[in-house]
Amino acid sequence: MKRLFVILILISNAALAGTTNEILKNLPKKVVEMISEYPQALQLQMDCFGYPTININACKEVANINHQGSMYAKHNLGFTYQNGLNGLNQSYSEAFFWYLKASNQGLANSSYNLGRMYEYGLGMQTSHVMAKSLYIKTMVQEDTGPAAAKEAFERLGVLTLLAMNQKVEQGSMDEEVRFRFAKMLKPWQIDEANTYFE
Repeated sequence: MKRLFVILILISNAALAGTTNEILKNLPKKVVEMISEYPQALQLQMDCFGYPTININACKEVANINHQGSMYAKHNLGFTYQNGLNGLNQSYSEAFFWYLKASNQGLANSSYNLGRMYEYGLGMQTSHVMAKSLYIKTMVQEDTGPAAAKEAFERLGVLTLLAMNQKVEQGSMDEEVRFRFAKMLKPWQIDEANTYFE
């Protein structure tokens, strides 16, 4: 019986190691590096990345680890506060706080979400200048994937055309310059810029 118990323990440990290796393959590189340094963070990360419900307390614990891999937990907290999910009250100021921390650590998705907050004045005064700056930051950050870069580029196009429309109306820009720029955009971007304030 004792041998059977030892065999069961060895099998369960091997299965757990196999599962852990599979989990680690699917995590961002910075998270894996953090878990290598702080092995106790593995379960916290799993709880923080839980779907459809994330464990807020786990995210907060991971966010307090002084490592670049904690930026994903900070982003999760920002997203959760922005949308009032997982039992948290919706709070743009908390969302901004967590997105900013993750953005400063290099997370492109957080920079993009901050840009959206500035563009639409979510919890702050609207600033297209700050939004454009954050969209540019999104496109050049190390971890930017093709989807984030594309979305940031598209939003940047809309805001740039919007600014050009305003300059043409004020007479400080030639219509031909705006027209040449608009030819590079998608039809929906032109429509959105032309009807932005309607």
